[in-house]
Amino acid sequence: MEIAFRLVTWGLLCLFAGFLTYGAAIAGYTLFRFYRQEFVKLGQARPPKAPG
Repeated sequence: MEIAFRLVTWGLLCLFAGFLTYGAAIAGYTLFRFYRQEFVKLGQARPPKAPG
């Protein structure tokens, strides 16, 4: 009985850790895409420098 309990506990822990990692990856990717988009907008809004 104790072995089953331990297996269930470890399974839940692994599931929780995987869920957290998955959420963090999605959040980081979304933030990265958002910041890159804003950065491109910033670069386009800036007037081009005159050559020379």
